[in-house]
Amino acid sequence: MPGDDTDRQHTLEQLKRRVTYEVTRRSMFEAELLFQRFLDAEISKFDETLCEAFLNLLVYPDADLLDWMAGIKEPPVGVDLQLLQRINHHWPHAGKESV
Repeated sequence: MPGDDTDRQHTLEQLKRRVTYEVTRRSMFEAELLFQRFLDAEISKFDETLCEAFLNLLVYPDADLLDWMAGIKEPPVGVDLQLLQRINHHWPHAGKESV
């Protein structure tokens, strides 16, 4: 249908705004900086699926997310490990093996 692409684009833009908003509401400053750095570099590549996956990660406490990316703890089953690795790429930690 003619309006489908416009509706889909509108929905994607709404999701991107929600992702951006949620990143600014983190409980730990370090997590907010990391996620903001990730979004600055990657949000233009986000589709609806990636927006939803990222929002699903953001339901976890910041301390857990940072521990998973630092390799301190193992993420639970069902956590998107590829997305964690993609985010972790934007974390300026020197030579630390993780996720």
